[in-house]
Amino acid sequence: MSPRLHRSFWLVALIAATSFAVEPMVAVGEKHTVYLADDGTVWCWGDNANGQLGDGTTTRQLTAKRVSDAAIVDIVAVAAGSFNTFALRADGTLWSWGRNTEGSLGRNSVDPQFTSPGLVLGLAVGVRLKAVAAGDRHALALSDEGRVYVWGADNRGQMGDGGLANIAYMARDTGLTGIKAVAAGADHSLVLTAGGKMKAWGAGTDGQIGDGGLGDRTVPTSVTMGTLDFAMTIACGARHNVAIYGNGTGHTWGDNADGQCGNGTQVDLGTPSVGNVFGQCRAVSAGARHTLAQRLDGLLVVCGDNSVGQLRLTATIPRSLSPSGAGVTDGRALASGPMAMHTMLLRNNGRLSGFGAAANGQLGNGAITYAFATDATAYARWPVSKLTAVATGQYHSTGLKSDGTVWGWGAAHAGQVGDGGTTNRSAPVLVTGIGPVCAIAAGADHGDFSVALRTDGSVVAWGANDDEEIGNPSAPSLPSPNPHSASPLVVSNTSGNVSLTCRAIGAGDHHGLAVKQDGSVVAWGSDGDGQLGNGAATGDQEVPVTVTSLANVLAVAGGGGGGGAGFSLALRADGSVWAWGRGWSGELGNGLGTSSDVPVQVSVIGNIIAIAAGSFHAMALRSDGTVWCWGTNGNGALGDNTTVNRFSPVQVRVTATTFLTGIKAISGGAYHSVAAGSDGSIWTWGANYSYALGDLSTGRTVAASIAIPGLISCVDAGYNDNMIVLADGAGYGWGNNGYYHLGNTSTGQSADPLLTDPTWLPQVTLTVLDASASETGPDSGSFMVSRDSTRSLLGSLTVDLAYAGVAVDGDDYLLSPTGLTIIPPGSASATVTVTPIDDPDDEDVDFEDVVPQVVDQPEDYQNQGSGGVVTIADDDVAGVMVSAISANTRESDAGTGISRTFLIWLASRPTDPVELYFYSSNESEGLVDADPTAGNQGVILVTFQPNEYGIGNAKVIQVFGQQDAFDDGDVPYNIVNYYATSDDPRYEGNVAPAVGISSIDDDTAGINVASAVTAVTEASGAAQTQAFIISLTSEPYFPVYFALSSSDPSEGNVHPEDSTIALHSGNWSSGATVRVVGQDDAIDDGDVAFTIIVAKSSSDDGAYNGKGAWSIDANCTDNDTRGVVISPGTSRLVSEAGVTAAYSVR
Repeated sequence: MSPRLHRSFWLVALIAATSFAVEPMVAVGEKHTVYLADDGTVWCWGDNANGQLGDGTTTRQLTAKRVSDAAIVDIVAVAAGSFNTFALRADGTLWSWGRNTEGSLGRNSVDPQFTSPGLVLGLAVGVRLKAVAAGDRHALALSDEGRVYVWGADNRGQMGDGGLANIAYMARDTGLTGIKAVAAGADHSLVLTAGGKMKAWGAGTDGQIGDGGLGDRTVPTSVTMGTLDFAMTIACGARHNVAIYGNGTGHTWGDNADGQCGNGTQVDLGTPSVGNVFGQCRAVSAGARHTLAQRLDGLLVVCGDNSVGQLRLTATIPRSLSPSGAGVTDGRALASGPMAMHTMLLRNNGRLSGFGAAANGQLGNGAITYAFATDATAYARWPVSKLTAVATGQYHSTGLKSDGTVWGWGAAHAGQVGDGGTTNRSAPVLVTGIGPVCAIAAGADHGDFSVALRTDGSVVAWGANDDEEIGNPSAPSLPSPNPHSASPLVVSNTSGNVSLTCRAIGAGDHHGLAVKQDGSVVAWGSDGDGQLGNGAATGDQEVPVTVTSLANVLAVAGGGGGGGAGFSLALRADGSVWAWGRGWSGELGNGLGTSSDVPVQVSVIGNIIAIAAGSFHAMALRSDGTVWCWGTNGNGALGDNTTVNRFSPVQVRVTATTFLTGIKAISGGAYHSVAAGSDGSIWTWGANYSYALGDLSTGRTVAASIAIPGLISCVDAGYNDNMIVLADGAGYGWGNNGYYHLGNTSTGQSADPLLTDPTWLPQVTLTVLDASASETGPDSGSFMVSRDSTRSLLGSLTVDLAYAGVAVDGDDYLLSPTGLTIIPPGSASATVTVTPIDDPDDEDVDFEDVVPQVVDQPEDYQNQGSGGVVTIADDDVAGVMVSAISANTRESDAGTGISRTFLIWLASRPTDPVELYFYSSNESEGLVDADPTAGNQGVILVTFQPNEYGIGNAKVIQVFGQQDAFDDGDVPYNIVNYYATSDDPRYEGNVAPAVGISSIDDDTAGINVASAVTAVTEASGAAQTQAFIISLTSEPYFPVYFALSSSDPSEGNVHPEDSTIALHSGNWSSGATVRVVGQDDAIDDGDVAFTIIVAKSSSDDGAYNGKGAWSIDANCTDNDTRGVVISPGTSRLVSEAGVTAAYSVR
């Protein structure tokens, strides 16, 4: 077994030295930021002028955007150059994108930039990479064989080949070997050897080479260090460097113009500072002109340039020449970049925050401004819910998530699951009361306990305590039956009253181990074989004791054997391995078969970067990717093609003549061994009890690869079983599963990997808070997405939702927040508001349903089958709307051209054109018109297109009053719509309301009759007859009859034909002529007056019936004179013959 550490705890130095799964990781370019999520996905934001965000564009992003290229999956590490980005896959391939100046992407191209990922070229077949670093215009990578490859600019000797102009457009081998970590400055490179020493080359005019000079170095040059000084972590700024030594102290050198070396001056340093600059450190990083360190107590300390707030200090401090506290104590990982003026910090709760320059959105909070003495939270869009490490005991397993929570499963008779009970668990359960954790370990062989290292440096343990393996005097112990603690307890300090402050942990059969902040080691529990290493095998120790004479230790591991037996291992920063405890089968690897209660150095091997212990054997991983084993070998667990016990390390083979290479992680079981390859493969050898080798073989003495369902990221071997974590964060196990310690309900044993039940994934539910929404207002509805708070609230959780129902997002409603729903760190829920869009559409129904549902994301969270309904009430009804008429029409309007108007519009948006026909209900009173130039039309067609709706698109309808001659009063009438015709069924057949109008009448019923008649005469002739006219002032609906007579018919009378007249629509205006005729008499009676009497009219037209009774004065001129008249009045002859003459006398 081997301890499982968070990578972020050790940053670069232990990338190759620890079995880790994908850890959240941040890389910082000059103006952009890169984030590696725990599922192996990569997210970028900030400046994108050179395509460094990898999204195929050059558009900057103010918040995180995933690099969606198909190749960028199963990523285990990222790096950022000034304007480019690198991603290392679990299969050992490296991908790059962004600026390619002088071949800095390593893609064998002179193209100035690439906006999408491409493979770094130039590596020989079979070369796999395990680390990468990038500077301004060059980059370097570390292979699984411990070799360093470089590419890019060479103007300052960055290629390390002795020249200044050997630009490399693809990866080039420097010839360096035995390297375990790499870092890059602006124009220089820094590497850490497996022996804990450093080498640098490239630009050196500011002392950044560290050899005491101030010039460039074109070949790798040793950094000046004390003989007993060994580095374990390195980082580069633009022209300065920082390192953590094996004793936990921080050291700086190079450019110090802004105080970035933190020694209180502004004088450049040509060699690493002698004193401890930052205190006991667990992580460091460097920006262009500033330095950051996270102390073991969690405090972030900073120094250097603060011109844009990159130190998180106030604006009154433009630079800090000595380390200052930045007010942050909950950081898990920190990062800046060699050309960067901003800093990113990953908190214990999974929140990513940044401070410093923000003009290109590089802080990821959606803004382009910065503030001093504070930090901005990046808008996370990535999961924080995957496994990053596993540790296996005899019949139980412990898992660590990227959010710092710990989970247990399997046998729990001694409380080793850690959930407070003793019930076996077939699926992982949350270990409660533990706090943020960065490393885990489980008791080896027969060990029934677990150990965890918290981010504050304290150590906790739980499970069996029959040999004091919990390390706390308050824990139950013998002779109590089954002494154990089912919940974590703090491991005491060596004084027994305060907690330890440590940086690494391990566990043996019945004992625990921890590396303190100064690189020394403590141990507790069983000491039957001297495995506590304090020089006195005095029995079980409930309080940690100091292991004798160990310093600069990076990692520890414990072996088993049952019955309290055991041994211990330690890896020092100089690459040496030390062992103590039981050694009779060669477990101590020093060539002897004896035990030791003090550490002894394992012989033969060096340049070791990782260690592991099985029940009776030990393992070591060299920087060249080879594996070495020693101890008991009866089942072939040493993999050297024999079954002979080995008292000194032997190299693991794959055949009788070839050796296993390209390994990045190792672990030992009871009688078998496991190794993870840099290409994502898995290798096993030894006994195959319960199919622990992952196949159906009877066992083997050399390593062989087995099939697994993905690329391996983390591995741990149990008693006769194994657990792995893939690069995507999924857990699998094979071998013995009798107590469900593979986390799968399949009992017995399995040669095939079984998926561990991902119960550590958040359980997500959806609850509707306000189910009623309406377009009116609008009135919003809401629902809540929640995660199970009994699991963990650390980290943000991104929940994918699907929306069903009639309503459509963006058309019928808006969501707030938009996009993916994110539950922020520390919160159990997030609320989503559904705000209806008050659209103009009649949705056919009065209500529309929004049906949010949690999308099944088996790799991110567990969907509890939840959903809900938010109902939106529609306030739109398809209809034709009209306004009131602007004014009533007048009969006189027709002559003046004046129109009266009203508006017509559609109440909702139609899907197809709508045609409306309008007409007047009384065309004699008014006519309708929609075209001012067309004149009075009887019927008009109005067409509305689909985009013509609402009163803003109303059409004007004109109504013209029509002149008539009737006295009909003010006549009401309507402008009427036949009905609408449209392919939109909501408008087809729709009828507009009638528009009521009154026609204002300008006619009055009346009769015009002459008041007198010109005199008539008795004498015949023209003068004997005179006439007058009777007319109407308005047209009658029916004939109007008049009877006429004379008051003195002897003098004058109405012509017989005119004694009755009729006025009608044909003559009402011109009138009827009445003739008055003088009557001749023989009387000399003078001129006689008489009257023409017009009787009252009679008519079926009420306006004219009964009107009148006129008297018209008339005069008849007499033509008679009084006197005697003898006629003939002349003489006449008479004769005597009888002729007579006659005369008339009158």
